[in-house]
Order: sequence, then C-alpha cells, then structure tokens
Amino acid sequence: MLSDAIDEIHREFQAAADRRDQEIRRRADVRRVDDFLLAIEDIIENQRGAVPAPLVDEITRFVRPLSRKLLGRPLRRAAAAAAAVDGGVIRGEGGSSG
Repeated sequence: MLSDAIDEIHREFQAAADRRDQEIRRRADVRRVDDFLLAIEDIIENQRGAVPAPLVDEITRFVRPLSRKLLGRPLRRAAAAAAAVDGGVIRGEGGSSG
C-alpha cells in the first residue's frame, strides 16, 4: 500500500515535469522571435546602422522552415518599412539589400 502511494507520487511528479517541459518547448519559438525583435529594435533605436549579417542569417534559418514566403520580398519590404519609420536603413552587412 505504501509502495503504491509512492509510485503514484512519482507518476504525478513526472507528469507535472512533462507538462512543464512541454510548455517550455511550446514557448521557445515565441521567446526566440522576441529576442530577434529586441535585437533589431536596439539596432534601430541606437542608430547602429545595418543589422549584422550573422543575425540576418540566424533569422533566415529560423524563418525558413516556417514559411518560404517570409524569406522573399515581403520580409525585405517589411524590414525597410520598419527602418523608414525610424529613419534608418536595415540591410545585412556584406549582402545585397534588395
């Protein structure tokens, strides 16, 4: 009887840990997008110039599996529009901007 109670406690503990892990995995992509946006916002607000090529590459690798459409012209236009609002220009260093 005591061993059954202990087994039940272990199962409940494991189920709670599984739920926490699942929630962390579910939110990981949202946190990553938020990190990208904060980095770009910092670049724009502090007028640091172009978005570094490694950051552009990292965003591209993240977005590619989600939607190839986001990698094309709409993304470049959206980035240019966002930069125009702040009066800056966003482009990957060492790459073409358009």
